Amino acid sequence: MGREYYYYVAGLPSISIEDAKPARDLDAFRQDMKYHIHEDDYELVELLFLPDDRDNLLSLALNLHKPWKNQGNYPPFVLEDEIKDPQILPEFMKRFLSAVKEEIPIYPELSWENQLTTLFYEHVLSSPNAFIREWFEFERNINNLQTALYCRKNGIPHEKEIVGFDEVSNIIRLSNATDFGVSHMFPYLDKLFQIFENPDIMERERLVDQLKWNWIDDRNFFHYFDMDIILGYLAKVMIAERWQKLKPELGKDKFQSILDELEDSFQFSEDFTLAKKDRI
Repeated sequence: MGREYYYYVAGLPSISIEDAKPARDLDAFRQDMKYHIHEDDYELVELLFLPDDRDNLLSLALNLHKPWKNQGNYPPFVLEDEIKDPQILPEFMKRFLSAVKEEIPIYPELSWENQLTTLFYEHVLSSPNAFIREWFEFERNINNLQTALYCRKNGIPHEKEIVGFDEVSNIIRLSNATDFGVSHMFPYLDKLFQIFENPDIMERERLVDQLKWNWIDDRNFFHYFDMDIILGYLAKVMIAERWQKLKPELGKDKFQSILDELEDSFQFSEDFTLAKKDRI
């Protein structure tokens, strides 16, 4: 049985995805958790920040020169040193760096980016915590389905754009059915299809985040003071802070940079990128 954090959870303020300003500052909340939560449980918190480390590692390892994502667990100088001589990184990152260095793909049918993402999901889905496993499984399914929908819309084969080799990912990868063969396995599919029909990319992204927010509420409905509640709350804080960055007063340049980030969130191969450029 996991630890219960009665007083800590009871003191967490209510938050909403529509808040003009998040009820919790992400950096401050992170430090607060580190002080109040057992160190073993805080390792679970770090898994929710690991996607930024994954993206930063990819950029450094492949010299992509993408903007640094600041919410990861490793500062730039640490990742730069680790790329030269990996010591403290998770095993999936070490494995990826070794494959890049030796130019021997782990999954030859996938791009380097999708290989790293596949390794990332294999890592987090091995977590002993059920919320972490279910959250990232849900996220992977949503991302794979959105990718498949985008490929279908643009007449591009989606097989090489799907990450993961679990049952659901393999079904999506190989299916040409309207529902990609997973409607009985993914109850949020109809809602996701409705969201995809929205022509406004920003509204579409907001609705996807609202879907994730609702999933957290449904999943944690019978959890009260345990670590799952804290992890779900943290995931919500991360969503809320992301949308805080979209406020109009931040200016056109910032708004455009976030649009670019949303577009990049769909991980397409070089062949698709070239095809896309040809259509513009």
